[in-house]
Amino acid sequence: CDDDGHVTSWIIALPWIGDLIEVHDTRTLPTEIGNLKRLRQLAVEEDSDMVGPIPSEIGHLQQLTYLDLYFNMFSGPIPSEIGHLQQLESLGLQFNELSGPIPSEIGQLQQLESLGFGENKLSGPIPSEIGHLQQLHDLGLEDNELSGPIPSEIGHLQQLHDLGLEDNELSGPIPSEIGHLQQLKSLELKRNNFSGPIPSEILHLQQLHLLGLGGNMFSGPIPSEIGHLQQLTYLDLSSNKFSGPIPSEIGHLQHLGLLFLPGNIGLTGTVPVEVGQLESIGKAFFSKTSLTGGLDDPAFCKNLKSHKHFVLQADCGGLNPKITCECCTECCGIDENGRNPCVEF
Repeated sequence: CDDDGHVTSWIIALPWIGDLIEVHDTRTLPTEIGNLKRLRQLAVEEDSDMVGPIPSEIGHLQQLTYLDLYFNMFSGPIPSEIGHLQQLESLGLQFNELSGPIPSEIGQLQQLESLGFGENKLSGPIPSEIGHLQQLHDLGLEDNELSGPIPSEIGHLQQLHDLGLEDNELSGPIPSEIGHLQQLKSLELKRNNFSGPIPSEILHLQQLHLLGLGGNMFSGPIPSEIGHLQQLTYLDLSSNKFSGPIPSEIGHLQHLGLLFLPGNIGLTGTVPVEVGQLESIGKAFFSKTSLTGGLDDPAFCKNLKSHKHFVLQADCGGLNPKITCECCTECCGIDENGRNPCVEF
């Protein structure tokens, strides 16, 4: 409370929800919450199993700077009235059962630094108005049913550090404007329907530590400029339609610990020796491709084995192994039943 006795911060725990306002069901967020107009922080304890809709009256709480409802069972749409909370700096609604579109009014929350809508059932496009949130550091929309392209306005979010869009139904090419996000450290686009080449603009994001593009329909060669991303520790290009050789410039990624390339049948040639010289690498996956040759370089095996739980997976099994590999921990290949299992050693 403030000096006048007004409630300014409220963490809801189920047995106490009736202490401040009269409620009849302590598992729902009551409409009367809109009466607490001096409230600055509202959090529902995670795993409180609160259900039902987020009441539109929440839009009356125009002093709110922090709203945290995650890890509950809220359902229904995100009320458009949430756009009235123009002092909001952090909005966490992830891990619920919210559905329907992301309201365009979200673009009115221009003080937001963190926005989490992940792990819900939200559908429809990412609204272009999200580009108005130019103070955002973290944007998490992962594991929903969002569709359509990434709006080009995403390029306005130049303070963004983490962008999570994985596990949706998004499609189209990555907009070139994503190259404006020069503070970006994590870009997760896995398991969508994106297509086209890796845009050259991504390869200018010098702060990237994590790049996850697996499980899409990206095509064309893996660009040699990927070697410019020298802060990368995690690179996932698996299960796409990439073709041609693995560029030797991946060997410039001196911090790379995890490299995922399986499921790109168009990849050809051999694994560059420069990749095997990466001392940081502890997990590397090259299976279900058209790569050939050997992974027997002593330096590669030595570097991998220096990691406690190292993994090296390649097409070194089945009836006709494509690759020889003395230190592989998993070998994949077509067996006598026409299957392509991976066997651990």
